[in-house]
Amino acid sequence: MWPFFYTLAFGLTGAYYAKRMKKNPYIWFAIGCLCKTYALIFIFLLPALKSLSLYLLRKKIFKALKSSSSTEDHSTTIDIPPHAELSIDPIAAEKLWYYLSIDSQTIGPMSFQAFYRSWKEGKISQETYVWNETLANWTPFSKVFPT
Repeated sequence: MWPFFYTLAFGLTGAYYAKRMKKNPYIWFAIGCLCKTYALIFIFLLPALKSLSLYLLRKKIFKALKSSSSTEDHSTTIDIPPHAELSIDPIAAEKLWYYLSIDSQTIGPMSFQAFYRSWKEGKISQETYVWNETLANWTPFSKVFPT
C-alpha cells in the first residue's frame, strides 16, 4: 500500500512543479510516477539546461561567424559616417532586428527604429553581425547596408 502512495506523491509533485514552469502537468505526473526522484531532479534542471544550451549555441555561432569573417578580405571596408542614413527595404523595416555584441550576446528583438538608434549611438559597427526574418544567415552590417 505504501509504494502506491509514494508513487502518487512523486507524480503529484512532478505535476505541480511542471504546471508552475508552464509544462504539461499530465506528462510530468506520469514521468514522476515512473521515474520518481529522477523526474523531480530533471524538472528542476530543465531551466538551467535550456539556458546552458542557448549559451553554447550562441557561442558556437559567433565563433563560426568570426572564423569565417577572418578569412574574408576587409581591405575594402568603408566606414559609414554617423550622419548617414540607412537605406532599407520597407518590408525589412517592419521586421524585428537582432545583432551580436562583441561578447557574442544576441541583442534583440528590436524594431528598426531601435536598431537604427543603436547604430547611431555606435553600438553597431561595420563588422557587427545582424539578422532579421528576411535574411538567411547572420550577415555583417556592411553587407546589409552598403554605402
